[in-house]
Amino acid sequence: MPNTLQCQEDETIKFECNTFNLETRKQLHTHLIRPVGIDDDSDAFEEWASKIVRVEFPSPLLETGIEIIDVPGFSKSDQASLFSIRKQFFNVYKPTGILFCYPNTFSDAEVLAVKDLNESLPGNWSKTSEYFFFANTKTSKSEVATNNNIGQGEDVPLELIDSHSVNCFSKVKSSSISTPMCVDQRRFGIVNALDFIKQPRSVENRYIFKQFINRLIRWMIRLFQCQSIIISKIIFQECHFMTIKVISFSKYIGNDKDFGRMLQEANVLVDTYSKNLGDAVSKIIDTIPSVIKSAFAQESNQLIIQSAHDNITNTSNNVNDPKPMKYIIEDIIKLALNPIDRLINNEIHSLTDILLYKNSDIVQELLNNAMEANTSDSVHKKDVVHHLFGSIKSAISPYEGIMRHFKEPKMVWSEFNTQIRKYPETISIRTMKRNAVQVVQGNISRFKVHIKRHHDILGHIVRASTTLNNNIDTSLPKYISLFNDMYALRSHLLLPFDLKVDRSKVVARGTIGPVYKGSFRNKSFMVQVVNFAELPLSYQFELTKQVMSGYNVAKGIPIIPLHSMFKQHCHQQQQQQQNGVGDIEEWLLVYKKQSPLLPYLEKNISTMSITQSMTMINQLAKALEYLQDESDPTHYRFRLESIYINPSTKDIYLAKFGYVEST
Repeated sequence: MPNTLQCQEDETIKFECNTFNLETRKQLHTHLIRPVGIDDDSDAFEEWASKIVRVEFPSPLLETGIEIIDVPGFSKSDQASLFSIRKQFFNVYKPTGILFCYPNTFSDAEVLAVKDLNESLPGNWSKTSEYFFFANTKTSKSEVATNNNIGQGEDVPLELIDSHSVNCFSKVKSSSISTPMCVDQRRFGIVNALDFIKQPRSVENRYIFKQFINRLIRWMIRLFQCQSIIISKIIFQECHFMTIKVISFSKYIGNDKDFGRMLQEANVLVDTYSKNLGDAVSKIIDTIPSVIKSAFAQESNQLIIQSAHDNITNTSNNVNDPKPMKYIIEDIIKLALNPIDRLINNEIHSLTDILLYKNSDIVQELLNNAMEANTSDSVHKKDVVHHLFGSIKSAISPYEGIMRHFKEPKMVWSEFNTQIRKYPETISIRTMKRNAVQVVQGNISRFKVHIKRHHDILGHIVRASTTLNNNIDTSLPKYISLFNDMYALRSHLLLPFDLKVDRSKVVARGTIGPVYKGSFRNKSFMVQVVNFAELPLSYQFELTKQVMSGYNVAKGIPIIPLHSMFKQHCHQQQQQQQNGVGDIEEWLLVYKKQSPLLPYLEKNISTMSITQSMTMINQLAKALEYLQDESDPTHYRFRLESIYINPSTKDIYLAKFGYVEST
């Protein structure tokens, strides 16, 4: 499959006129119209269909740099070759968006065409819900008139055109492509360009064309906006990651005592991991006897046991024949323990992910490096986890136990049946737990050796460097500044609207600035205004900490999430109020609007139920737990004034910006 567009015929034809005429149409006809008789020659057809014809028009739209590509449509007879041609083309030339044009009826053929086109797009192409636009290109004034029994030449009410557009959209929406394609009326339009060209002064034609162009332009703008958001998000996340890493590293390089604390914290995390894994495996082991007993009681497994009985009866002379036991082990016990294996495997993976990836600080970076060193060059981290799982699985295996249990002097059916009923209770759960814990501790001990080795290597590098502290002092403010700028840019891309802030009354005061009422397109928010000129340098970092802990709050966490952040410069009138200080930089942190809890309690506490009170306490505890996990165990000015409530749902939220100033 080619990775570049190969130019087979470099032929350029220039037209002297700027308008279409008969000569222009003839020239384009030669290159664009399907040649007569080509259907009988598959090779010739594929060669013709693979050619790319570039046509340049003196159009204001195309002067912006937009390129419109018309790819071969869908045809059942040519589907195989056309699909291959489109796929090769899209692998080289990735589109920004897809405009799918179809006639009035959205039939099964159009459904097949959309699916075929969608499947020909490259697998690594970043699809968004916005990438497809549907255009009904055969809608005309005359068609709407005919559908509504209006005579030709008479005026057609514009509301009938809107109604026709809705009907056309509903046919696309109700088709089988609706769900996977995220069909939306914002990305749908009706148009008939030829009607508009023939009768541009017609009110109805102008209305249809204007509606279509407006939606098309909005869709195109949204496509480029989505691309910018994706790029800015990648840069923003990288800034977030590097800021946390630099901040984390700076905590440990001040002196040997601080640096030694890094190793201590790493060992604490590993010991916690070891204990949690041991406890989890022990709980799973406790269930093994009941799992096997339930398996023996199943009707299908009773048939297996009966088969083992028959085998014993037929081989009564060989009382120690292990074959019947093999049937039971392989067909009953091993199958019954498969869910146990999966539970243990899931616990190992889950706890290992928490150990290595929960935070992005330097301690977990040390653990990751040690984990990689604990493997050979050809072995990945997942293989270390796999080895730990295999070791635990071997340690708790009851297979040898059952073989020993059934090696009795006499293998008669009565004894055999009794032993099966007794077997689960004879498993030594305590031995299994002890063996499993020993396996975990053995692996952890080896892991700690690698942690210490990497800590020593890192310490040698830190002590040998004469510029490390200066580099951190220089890079940290730059990363913080870039992080803030990228988040503000991303917010502006997502919400390109004017934010209105009512500064007549402060509703709360935070450590880094006051909070006012604000609005976006008639929606109310709380807006914290942060003025860097009024903040000491040490407090400027608090803005970044507040953004980091607020912008990605998971749903269900009772913390007021940061909705967006904007950067602006004060107007000249505001600058004069600041005693002549120019270029004052402000950051606007936008939060979802909630109501202060304290006034609600003063009014309703006497009628609150115990259930509501306990729910509030639980939500508050969950919020504090979240702050603890986010490495922010203290809450500035934490008191009742820091808690807000949604009056409709009665859910409470902890605010990150400060306390309530007035109500």
